[in-house]
Amino acid sequence: NSFIIPMVVAPNPIRGGEVTYLVKEWTDEEKAGMTVEVLNSVDQRLMMFKPNSYPISIDGIYTAGVYHIRVISGTGDVYLGKLIVE
Repeated sequence: NSFIIPMVVAPNPIRGGEVTYLVKEWTDEEKAGMTVEVLNSVDQRLMMFKPNSYPISIDGIYTAGVYHIRVISGTGDVYLGKLIVE
């Protein structure tokens, strides 16, 4: 069974090019096979990666707007966060 769980993204909002972090203590089971996706406001995927350090950092977004960050954990749970880039 997978659940959609809200996730804290901080700092938020950020300016273009700044770094933000996904604030959560992940278990080893969640980290195994984890995927992070960043989607724009019309759900186009801008980036997708497997994190290798924690807390997970998101950077490289330069265009102002609202972004959705989706983490699919190794246990199948889906975490959602919203990022505002000014």
